[in-house]
Amino acid sequence: MYAAALAVRLPDAEINEEKIAEIRGWRLPITGIPRRPVSSFCRGLQIILDRREPLTPFFGDQTHLVNTIRRIAGNENISVVQFVNHPRWVFDIDKKQTAPYSFPVSPVPILLVSDLGIRVSTLATDFVSPGEWVAFAQDATKAHCPVVALVPYPPHRWPAAVTEEIITLEWDRNTTAGAVRRRIGPGLELP
Repeated sequence: MYAAALAVRLPDAEINEEKIAEIRGWRLPITGIPRRPVSSFCRGLQIILDRREPLTPFFGDQTHLVNTIRRIAGNENISVVQFVNHPRWVFDIDKKQTAPYSFPVSPVPILLVSDLGIRVSTLATDFVSPGEWVAFAQDATKAHCPVVALVPYPPHRWPAAVTEEIITLEWDRNTTAGAVRRRIGPGLELP
């Protein structure tokens, strides 16, 4: 359900046969091929996993989520990075290397699996403030990469400043596909 919500909406992807039939039914000339939007992973997806101590109970769920998305979207355009202390330094799971975080070269959606700093760890070094997440979201916007966050806590706990900048979804077994679609719409848009 979450994976489908992260697809990019391609505005003119499929031929709209119904529209053609309607035009022909009215005996009007077809002046252009009518098309309809479809959702696709053809542009790719980056997944950022928050592996700080407060999210330890969710590590297995994170791995399951990544495997599910890869089954749905394929491996070729999916990149997965994780951070332990701060999202400025990430470990690329596929390349098996640590490097400073940089946004994807081509605009792609970013799935952030994090608590957005809601649950503070016992380690002061691994706290990521709401202000830092807002800055991250603003930088993502400049890079034309829409960010969707899956948060394992209910909406009343989410930092308001962050949810104004990042599409935020509750990561819970009770979250329905309909709720995700209402929040995301027919698909994310890229330039």
